[in-house]
Amino acid sequence: PRAPRTTIAFVGDYEHQREWIFGLKPFGRVETSYRSSLNSGVGADTILGDFSVTNLRAGLRGADIEITVFVENLFDNNYATEAFLSSVSPAPPFDTQRFAVPGQSRRFGVQAIIRF
Repeated sequence: PRAPRTTIAFVGDYEHQREWIFGLKPFGRVETSYRSSLNSGVGADTILGDFSVTNLRAGLRGADIEITVFVENLFDNNYATEAFLSSVSPAPPFDTQRFAVPGQSRRFGVQAIIRF
């Protein structure tokens, strides 16, 4: 339970060696990962499906500053990261219900780091 048969991850990084603009070097990163389906451990019939997630980052980096734009879960895949049981009644017969924890939906952003 709670262990996928297969997990795969790929990460590719690139940073240009020469300064491009204002002493900054362009860089990029792509991350993609895959997890096969698994039994959640919350009952024999509670299977969490397989999924893959791809993240991208690109930006400019210098000695004192870094500016990055990113997108996480590029293809906006829907997936569950975990499942659990919860009691929905405080008294016998203690009815329970299964819940799934959803993974992160697509997210865009800009990040700036200043070192001083």
